[in-house]
Amino acid sequence: MQPVETENSIDVAVALTRSRLARAAGRALLTRRAGWLVAGAAVLGASRPLLWPLGDEAPLWSGIVRALGLMAAGLVVGALGLILAGRRRRPSQLGAARAIDGALGLDEVVASGHAFGTTGRAGPVVELARSRAASAIATLDVERSFPLPSLRPTRPLMWRVAVLAVLAATIGAYDPVLTEALVSPPTSTESRATSRLEEAARAVETRTESPRRQEKRASAATRSARDRGATDSKNLAKTARDAARAARRGDRSGALARLDALRRAGEDRAGRSGRLDDALRRIAEALQPASASRSAGQARPAPARTSASQELRRLAKQMQSPSSQAERESAERMLSRLSKAADAARRGSRDSAASERAAEALRRAAEALSRGDGEAAARALDEAASRAEELEEARRQAERDAERIMAMLDASGALERAIQMAMLGREGEDGSGQGAGMQMGDGEGEGGSPSAALGRAIAARLAAMGVTSGAPGTGDGGHVPDRGRSRRRGLEPQGLLHARSQVREGQRAVLAIQGLGRGGEPTRAFREVFPAYDAVAEEGIQDESIPAARRAVVQRYFQGIRPGH
Repeated sequence: MQPVETENSIDVAVALTRSRLARAAGRALLTRRAGWLVAGAAVLGASRPLLWPLGDEAPLWSGIVRALGLMAAGLVVGALGLILAGRRRRPSQLGAARAIDGALGLDEVVASGHAFGTTGRAGPVVELARSRAASAIATLDVERSFPLPSLRPTRPLMWRVAVLAVLAATIGAYDPVLTEALVSPPTSTESRATSRLEEAARAVETRTESPRRQEKRASAATRSARDRGATDSKNLAKTARDAARAARRGDRSGALARLDALRRAGEDRAGRSGRLDDALRRIAEALQPASASRSAGQARPAPARTSASQELRRLAKQMQSPSSQAERESAERMLSRLSKAADAARRGSRDSAASERAAEALRRAAEALSRGDGEAAARALDEAASRAEELEEARRQAERDAERIMAMLDASGALERAIQMAMLGREGEDGSGQGAGMQMGDGEGEGGSPSAALGRAIAARLAAMGVTSGAPGTGDGGHVPDRGRSRRRGLEPQGLLHARSQVREGQRAVLAIQGLGRGGEPTRAFREVFPAYDAVAEEGIQDESIPAARRAVVQRYFQGIRPGH
């Protein structure tokens, strides 16, 4: 920088010096507080689990990146804050002038000249002071006179940053799922079941696109029903993919929760075709004349695949026929039939919006018939027939989707069983446990008795409820302290904990024992195995070995399967 030489540049020199001193103050404050800044940034990075959770879809390794990112952000923001705070401590203009005097080795020369200049006074004394100040600053070099503190980090500071960064990354990378995945990584059985579920989800999702390519000229009702079914199927496929993703991440609890939601939604979706068929059948039965019902006796009406829409079309033509006034049955009976049909359609509205529209059209037809307006009734019945055709198309679409949905539910059940076995410390269905011949729950090897099978099923159910150590056994993990173990040693199940299949494919394997204690006399094997596990659960609740959040669930479960309950 060139020296300041002009007489009227005193104020400029003071301003430049003041700015320079402000920068120096900011750097000095940053240098003094560097240790605290690094420590605070490390605490921020270590707080990543609280400040920036990973969520359900983020890779587990991203916890380290996020922790280091938070630490780096803390360092940058903290450094900027300290620099700005230091600059706010810059000296006043008079203080800057005195700093110039100190740098030049003068005694209040520049300060006096600057002070006289700011007062606006004039006279020989003022001119003399200003002249001396201008002469003094003629040799001033602001950058050399006021050097800035260096921001180059020292070696001890760099070591401190490295150590704290490692600590922040280690602590900040913590996640319950990561811990579980490191302690008990996904087994090979879980990986195979996950791949199978992903393939089933892709099959369901791919199926939703093919009808659009096959029938581009379909009616609006057909396209509407197909689009609704495609949306539901895509949602199911997304839930399945989320469950598979959680299983691959090692988030067994999250995967079980999503699999449970998938099972409920999938079973509801798979049963949609049956409910729609029932609604169509009820509509057709309500519309059939009473004479037809009497002639048929107790025989079941014809299948309702087309009868509902055909019956509505027939009634619409009957209303439009000029000779129908003397031939059709009384208005009161027709009104009763239309009212019953509307109620039947309204009960099916949960599965299709066409049901609600059909019920509304039937209601309008009944109102028109009560007014004696046959033409309006015919138009309303014709609209109801169109809505019935939508219902029939929705039912056909649901039937086409049901097969793939059930295959996906079957795959989800296999993954759920594999996860439950892994939570108990076993390899899974393929079985590397002690029970020879117990693969897939069938076999005649060691531990194949009915009591052992029921014991394994109850233990698996406890694991599914989150009480992974809540049943007596010989697994790799710990178990609830059992003070009565010696009295029940003969009842301890050995080997692979897996229930025999007593439910249809696609449902949870642990449901095999849900009804064993209900509705009739329980088997001798069930009576033998139940007291042991019930006592263990009670002892676990009393000595607080079972988490408080799970105690009510465990109590309700054993109460539900208690013999004679």
